[in-house]
Amino acid sequence: MPSSSIATPRLPAGASRDDTPAFFRHHGFMAPGIRAFRRIGFPAKSAWVSLAFLLPIVLLTVSLWLTASQNIAFSSKERVGVHYARELMPLLDAAQNRRRASAANAADLPEAQQRVAKAMEAVAAVQKQHGSSLATDAAWAQVQRLQAEVANQPLRADAGATFAAHTAFIDAVFALLNDVADNSNLTLDPDVDTYYLMDTAVFKQPQLIEQLGQMRGMGNVLIRNGSKTPTQHDQMTRAQAFALTHQSGVETSLARAVAADRSIGDEVRAADAVAASKDFLALVQANVMGSTPSGDAKAFVAAGNLAIGKHYESINRVFDALDKRLVTRLAGLNRTLYLQLGISLFGVAVAIYM
Repeated sequence: MPSSSIATPRLPAGASRDDTPAFFRHHGFMAPGIRAFRRIGFPAKSAWVSLAFLLPIVLLTVSLWLTASQNIAFSSKERVGVHYARELMPLLDAAQNRRRASAANAADLPEAQQRVAKAMEAVAAVQKQHGSSLATDAAWAQVQRLQAEVANQPLRADAGATFAAHTAFIDAVFALLNDVADNSNLTLDPDVDTYYLMDTAVFKQPQLIEQLGQMRGMGNVLIRNGSKTPTQHDQMTRAQAFALTHQSGVETSLARAVAADRSIGDEVRAADAVAASKDFLALVQANVMGSTPSGDAKAFVAAGNLAIGKHYESINRVFDALDKRLVTRLAGLNRTLYLQLGISLFGVAVAIYM
């Protein structure tokens, strides 16, 4: 007797066996959701749909808040840098004037010392308020150390040594200014107009003034002596060359800022300062750069004072223009943040309501 067997059913011609699990056979990958929604009521279905819209809206809102807050904090810190840098300008001015008085052993040296001490007090107040956030403690300590040395001994063995000691103090103030600019985000400013305003007020113009100050101080000594050494001549030549370079830089940076925002030209009004420094440079060439220094030393110093004073006045106006635009930028960032947050929160409310 033949053994019994179960015949395997044959598929119709052209058909194939469906290996899809029964759970997914009718609805595919949508099956879990469809089956779950069949088992819950309408309120639960509405809650799940609302949650699907709510989660991405919330995530985008948080991302928006974080990005906007970072941008606001960035520009707010720039304003701190402007405030600190502005306070350093009177200190630089006073220190450069004290160098001039010390190199010539002038009668106004005690008054020049007092100006520096008063300016140091103003910077100390700003440092106390913002030093930690701007990481300027080390640079400020160096300024204090050199100030103590120069204040206690403003005169050295000769005019050259005196000049070098005072210049070392001024260089320390410039190092502090650079730290302020770097650590307050000023050197990373993202807009064309404000970047070139920063470049003018923090770098180009102060460096131009320093070269003018060196020529004023050393030139005054040389004219009074009626002679100069090769080293002194080289020092004046370097200062003259750097002054010409920085003056060109000032004009270029301001031109770029004005090209980005035409109103800046009327606000900074730097033409008088540039003209005064050009006049002083011409006087340096005529009175000091020849084989024998000559001329009226008082008139020479007065011309230097005029140029330096005009440039410090110009720097204050540049800082005003820069800070004004930072305030405008911050106001715009805050308005945009609140508008976008309002729209996002409205979407969240709609999603919760649904």
